[in-house]
Amino acid sequence: ASEKIPLVIEKNVPGAPQLLGIPFPKDKLQSSDNVRVLNAMGEEIPSQITIVNTWEPASTSVKWVWVFFFSNGDQEYQLEYGEEVSKAPLKGPTIKIKNAQRKGQTTIVNTGPLQFNILKGKGGFIDNVMFDTDGNGFDEQDEIATSVNGRGSFLDLLDAQGIDPSTAIVNRTVREKGSGPLHSIIRIEGEYSYSRDDNRNSPFIIRVHAYAGKTYIKVLHT
Repeated sequence: ASEKIPLVIEKNVPGAPQLLGIPFPKDKLQSSDNVRVLNAMGEEIPSQITIVNTWEPASTSVKWVWVFFFSNGDQEYQLEYGEEVSKAPLKGPTIKIKNAQRKGQTTIVNTGPLQFNILKGKGGFIDNVMFDTDGNGFDEQDEIATSVNGRGSFLDLLDAQGIDPSTAIVNRTVREKGSGPLHSIIRIEGEYSYSRDDNRNSPFIIRVHAYAGKTYIKVLHT
């Protein structure tokens, strides 16, 4: 009725995010609802399962999944799957995202203790960051960082003529595949513009990884 795949996390740090890719043979798994993660005691822990692709057109069964969870003190885990396996509803903090797309609007990402805003239009990227230190929701007292002079992201150019400051313009934000209540990836698309004609606009993509219940994010800039 169920099968198990052993998972080993070397040099484990309790609370660290773990993301694994797991393949399945054709017709072995039909739904991500029938997959869960167990700790060393055989107890289910919160997890996020994303179907990457299926065996179509040969079969609608699952071919590959991403498995995300936060490790505890254990080094060994198990991935249990099968028709009779039922994943328990998530308990505890989850990520909440308000993804506004119009120019001048703000995308708000809330991990529970941490909240940050992404402003569309000039300025760009993270507008301000708030940390709920007392656990009673976010207010003005919780602001811990804000963009300087409205420059949330910048890539200035330096040449023989001096510094040409950039203006970052965010065009849109997208929740990428693999995003869910425990781990979300926000892709920010925009471009840097410059005042001198010899410096062309430079497109950029920023990916922000947010984690439920955590006070940190991971930022990748290309």
